Amino acid sequence: MVPNEGQWDEKIRYNVDLNAGKLFIENQGMTYFLTDAMSHNHHDGEETTHELTKYHALKHIFPNANDEIEIQESDSSSHYLNYMIGSDQSKWKSNIHGVSKLVLPSYFDGIDLIYDGELDQLRFSFNVQADADLSQLSFYIEGADKIQIDSKGNLVLTHSLGTITYSAPKAWNISENGKKSEVQVQFQLKDQLISFVMPDGYDSSERLFIDPSLTFSTFSGSTADNWGFTATPDPNSNLFGGGIVFGTGYPITTGAFDSSFGGGTGFFPMDVAITKFNASGSALLYSTLLGGSGNETPHSIVSAPNGELYIYGVTSSANFPITTGAYDNSFNGGPYQTQNSLEFDGSDIYVARLNPSGTALLSSTFVGGGGTDGLNTSPLNYNYGDQFRGEIVLDNSQNVYVSSSTSSLNFPTVGASQAMLNGSQDAVIFKLNSNLSNLQWSTFFGGSGSETGNSIAVATNGSVYVGGGTSSSSLPISSGNDLTYNGGSSDG
Repeated sequence: MVPNEGQWDEKIRYNVDLNAGKLFIENQGMTYFLTDAMSHNHHDGEETTHELTKYHALKHIFPNANDEIEIQESDSSSHYLNYMIGSDQSKWKSNIHGVSKLVLPSYFDGIDLIYDGELDQLRFSFNVQADADLSQLSFYIEGADKIQIDSKGNLVLTHSLGTITYSAPKAWNISENGKKSEVQVQFQLKDQLISFVMPDGYDSSERLFIDPSLTFSTFSGSTADNWGFTATPDPNSNLFGGGIVFGTGYPITTGAFDSSFGGGTGFFPMDVAITKFNASGSALLYSTLLGGSGNETPHSIVSAPNGELYIYGVTSSANFPITTGAYDNSFNGGPYQTQNSLEFDGSDIYVARLNPSGTALLSSTFVGGGGTDGLNTSPLNYNYGDQFRGEIVLDNSQNVYVSSSTSSLNFPTVGASQAMLNGSQDAVIFKLNSNLSNLQWSTFFGGSGSETGNSIAVATNGSVYVGGGTSSSSLPISSGNDLTYNGGSSDG
């Protein structure tokens, strides 16, 4: 339960992240803000249909709560959260620790309310002092499509995205010496008001503890995640991080090159997000989105000596932002691919260059052919994320070198040592000038099987070194220590 220290609306006292939405703890109860979290696109031949993201809000209201609410926190988290929300930096909040227990003394007359979050479950409990009036504990729900008590005594709230279940409550009388005696208790629903009843009575001269819990289930969709892909420092030890975001809400700084989520393809639409932190990680220097109406991933990033950032990745967007004078300003397409549940309606490699402040795209270009480019779709993708391998580096003149993979017969080659695709997938290595307007050289590298170009380095004399994987016994090998393919699934 994360306290509100000014990063949210003042009505919210604490926020609890749910799998598909939020739970806000407020002075007079709770608000559930639920969502299916995604725009769902269904690819079927040439047609794509779009469904809007859905939301549903419910309120749990304690009408008899006292006006003056005191909250005692305990069990603070060791980690902390930073909230850089919106463009007004004065409202950004940092170093906020969550808590797993809240006690609200005398929330009702003679009754404490307790919130307790553990093992991915939230409980709200009542510590009832002797002779306190139990009728104060009633509550009602606004926004549910249906409210019912099921055969097991659970209170079930049905809404447009699923159900919320309040488990059948448990209760104990607790004597002065701490002895617990179980008390039969159940929910009662009458005229939309929910209360607790003890069919066999209880000892009102002793303390009473009532303990239901909350369960969230059958939501459609998935939470809007952010996945990290790559990172690099700049010459001043500031840190760039590159990843993908699956929805709106990622913190974007004022003046960023792109502040709008472009959507995307399939069940997990995504854009690239590039974020720059200062050397100590205490300040967000800039954060921007990058992408078109399809899906994008950033596989590798590198900073130039002047602080510009170069990004290599894959896009399925015909309208990916391409600058004037780019080497290739046309999306070359390719077959539909699904890798790690991420969908690409065709794929080209892109290379992009941001200015040091993240406010401008200085240059960008497509590089690709009519097949799958930049995605390792071969049997060489053994490990999670192997589909998104490859690397970008710079030489001393800020020329750009990329190693990647392709299955395109017509991948562009210039001055190639190997001008044709030899197997189902080959590694590709190419060099662009610093403003991405000229492909200086480009070559396939592969045998009759499959290859990947996973990493690359450039020596001071201009020699280029590439590392990858192969399943080809026919890979062109020069004289060296190991001239023989060693079998198995692959060699390096």
